[in-house]
Amino acid sequence: MCKCEDVQMMLRRLSINIMKYLILGLMCFLASCAGNNKALSIAADTVEYIGDVKINGAINFSTTYKYVLTILGSEDSTSKKNHAAYYYVVEDDDIKYLYFKGWVFERYGDNVTLRSIDFKRSPNAYLLIDNRKINNQTTLKDVKKWYPKSVEKGLPGTDLDKYRGVVVESCKQRCAEQWLLYFDENKNHLIKMEYIDNQE
Repeated sequence: MCKCEDVQMMLRRLSINIMKYLILGLMCFLASCAGNNKALSIAADTVEYIGDVKINGAINFSTTYKYVLTILGSEDSTSKKNHAAYYYVVEDDDIKYLYFKGWVFERYGDNVTLRSIDFKRSPNAYLLIDNRKINNQTTLKDVKKWYPKSVEKGLPGTDLDKYRGVVVESCKQRCAEQWLLYFDENKNHLIKMEYIDNQE
């Protein structure tokens, strides 16, 4: 028959062992959480995206119609936005496209958003993107320094004999909007940029 002191000693050892295993388990759990968080933060940091955009160093990517007119003058032409729905085209009277010598903006009321820039039609135009000047002298090699994965992936399409295409996200957390960059196939200079919404 066991003495009380022996039973107490066994219980004490048992509780110490249980505590060791609980502490070890907790430490492993915390270490795995930290590793997962680190992996998630690394994954988030590796998304290549075009952030802050300024048009000719003066116009915000989204601004007012009146302000665009003060900088670029009157538009050359306008057109209504068309939506394809159920096998027919619907015109949206509230949304218009504005054309300014190579620039295309989308207008809704007094709000205006850049949709594309053709550097061949507007050779003096430029964009400031995250404090980098992007214009018709920007090469594919330049863009590869800033967005290496996007350049590596490229843009599939049927006109790749005429140009080289690159897709870059428009936000850090993946979203529906993207930038398409088109480069001359021979000289590898930037010829056009488009802002697209994949939900349209």
